[in-house]
Amino acid sequence: RSDETTEVFIENTDQRIDLPWFWVKESEADDDPTEQEESKPSTFCNMSEIYTMLQKGKQYYTGYLKNKHNTDNAWLQGLIIHVEDDTGGCFSQYPLHADAQSQQYRWQVLPNSTTPKDFALSFGIRSQVGVSW
Repeated sequence: RSDETTEVFIENTDQRIDLPWFWVKESEADDDPTEQEESKPSTFCNMSEIYTMLQKGKQYYTGYLKNKHNTDNAWLQGLIIHVEDDTGGCFSQYPLHADAQSQQYRWQVLPNSTTPKDFALSFGIRSQVGVSW
């Protein structure tokens, strides 16, 4: 935003705040992201547009992800990638997620002085990727 702030898309779930989850449902066309069926909290973007944002994005973390469903024998692993919606039109103000309609998404306004490291640490995430904070 131009007023010395930035907006971060977050998800309120079970008395806590998380980063929203994006995932691709596997298909026979795994090599072509434009043909994969996506599940995401977006109402205005197709997978090709999101793939372009991911290509330009910066990976901050890869590995174990905290989740209430993790157990000693099963856990989630994934990536955290910082993406920017340059057009501002990809994500609606109140998007719906087809598989999690009861969850609420919102934009959190942060001062531009908030670094990606500070933001990640607020979620208990420490970088394990060669990222210069």
